[in-house]
Amino acid sequence: MQQQDRPGRRRGALGSSFGLLLAVVVVVGLSACGSEGGMTGESPANESPQVSSTPTAPLPPVAPEPDNDAVSQALVGLPEAAAQAKAEAAGYTVRVAVVDGEPRALTMDYRPDRINVELENGVVVGAYVS
Repeated sequence: MQQQDRPGRRRGALGSSFGLLLAVVVVVGLSACGSEGGMTGESPANESPQVSSTPTAPLPPVAPEPDNDAVSQALVGLPEAAAQAKAEAAGYTVRVAVVDGEPRALTMDYRPDRINVELENGVVVGAYVS
């Protein structure tokens, strides 16, 4: 009795070739795990960890941050364009975080050279470094 082919099911040489290929991939993949030390994560006894003998240079001193609060609070009450110009003149970039009470999607990275502003009717009502 001959089995009926179902739609979407392949038979013949392609199906058996795929099975053979899959078996070879599994065997080769598992043989790569058979190195010394096994799967325990141990390194072979004759290998020692390599340690750099070169000393690292000390980190440079951190420059004191400018008075961020004074700069950001100086933007409160200004129209958006004027606040952006004033912040950029002081070396900051401006990012609008809230518009008319609706928060915008923002990244959570901290950048000491960026001021987030909150706007109500085009006027800055809040500003903070972030």
